[in-house]
Amino acid sequence: MLAVIRGEKSPADACRAYKIHNSVLTRWKREFLE
Repeated sequence: MLAVIRGEKSPADACRAYKIHNSVLTRWKREFLE
């Protein structure tokens, strides 16, 4: 998650790396930033 927020990885790369769906990543990011 931090790599995506920092701009080190694209959301698509993170989803592939961790085998998660984009909607899961989006929800985690939103919850993390709250």
